[in-house]
Amino acid sequence: MVVVLLAIAIAAPNAAGAEHSGAQAEQAAREIQAARDRADEASQAMFDAESEIDQLGVEIAATEAELATVEAEAAAMQTELEEQAVREFTSSGTPSFPLLIDLGRTNDGITADVFAAVARGNAAVVLDDFDAVMREVTDARAQLAEQQAQAAAARAQFEE
Repeated sequence: MVVVLLAIAIAAPNAAGAEHSGAQAEQAAREIQAARDRADEASQAMFDAESEIDQLGVEIAATEAELATVEAEAAAMQTELEEQAVREFTSSGTPSFPLLIDLGRTNDGITADVFAAVARGNAAVVLDDFDAVMREVTDARAQLAEQQAQAAAARAQFEE
């Protein structure tokens, strides 16, 4: 046991006192700094990727909200157009011979016909508006799909 302790006592000062020449120390310092720089770059790249993913998430949420609004507007317009078509269809069979009916009722009928003509003219405008809203829906859906694809690509890149 004394031999083991003596061997440790003799070897310990020599092992702990590693000496490097100036060139070796400078090379080691450069390598350490290069490793730190690479670690900093990797950390910054990871932070940038997380930031991009977060930003895409915010954009996706905004696009989803916009899409929901436009889809609700389109649904309301479609319902109104359907109701207007039903009203037009159900009122199309009324008699229009005013000599055999009451004049007050005839005036009401003429007024209704004028309103119906205006509504039919308005229907063309509403249909054009509906087409425009449906284009907005299509564009918003395409934008959402593109943003979701970008987010998926960013997540995949982040995982790498």
